[in-house]
Amino acid sequence: MEAEKKHWVEELFSPHFSAEDFLYHSFEPDQLESEKLSDKRAKAVETIYHTALYNTQQAEKEKRKAFLSKMIVRDYVSLPEQINTKQSNTDQCQTCCLCGKVNTFSAANNEDNCIWDENELNILRDEIKKTQTEQSYLKVHLDACKRETSELKSRNCKTVQELEEARASLSASQRKNECKKVLIKQMQKDLLKKDAMIQALRKDMHEKCVEVSSLNKHLAKAKQDILGLQLKNEDFEKQLKTLKKQQEFKSVALVDKLKLEHNLQLNKLHREIKAVKEEITSEKLQHDRDIVALDSLRKHFSSLSVNSSPNFAHLNVTPH
Repeated sequence: MEAEKKHWVEELFSPHFSAEDFLYHSFEPDQLESEKLSDKRAKAVETIYHTALYNTQQAEKEKRKAFLSKMIVRDYVSLPEQINTKQSNTDQCQTCCLCGKVNTFSAANNEDNCIWDENELNILRDEIKKTQTEQSYLKVHLDACKRETSELKSRNCKTVQELEEARASLSASQRKNECKKVLIKQMQKDLLKKDAMIQALRKDMHEKCVEVSSLNKHLAKAKQDILGLQLKNEDFEKQLKTLKKQQEFKSVALVDKLKLEHNLQLNKLHREIKAVKEEITSEKLQHDRDIVALDSLRKHFSSLSVNSSPNFAHLNVTPH
């Protein structure tokens, strides 16, 4: 078991060749990861360059087609006006010639008729006009194609020059890549010297990872506690708001109740005051009636003769 167990260096850096390969020089080293990455990077850069070049050429081609189509349409629109002016001049000349011929021919032979009638002449003029229009359009299109061909040639020369520059930069990058390969080999030699340091750092990192995991557990527990406290705090705040609302409702109800009782007491006092006022008024009326009655009695008794009743005592009633 001990013989089969590999050393940690052999597990980490597995050998790709044996001692016999090293002695007899029959070993061909595999390509390094850095070399593979540099090759992939160079291919990616080349692909990006070709893609950008193709996109640029396509965009310029579309712009050139749009420009040429605008030129063709503009020339084609202005062409019928020129043709109409030329055709009017030619028609006038032809009519003059025809009139001269007709006059001479009629003078020579008045009884013969013309070979071409007016409709056939109009058809012939229309066909000539169409032919001239098509020829002018084809000429404009040919000129546009020639300009496009010259522009394509100039673009092609520029593209070839850029491609040569890209190839030169690619060869320079390949030379730099070779230099970097030598540096990588030297770095691999230095890497063997730093394995022990890396192993010590790995042990230290493992211990720190354990500490970090424990701290993370404590942190998670603390977060849970904080979350629970926050939830309790929210519950307390909700209860406090509810109690405040209840207290406000109670205070409002109490104020309304006190206002109602105060209004009832005021109404009761007003009623009592009104009753007292009515009683006082009735007492005043009764008192006035009593005074009037006493005055009547006083007058009555004073009118009686003193002689007829000598023992009558005179009543003096003072008004209240």
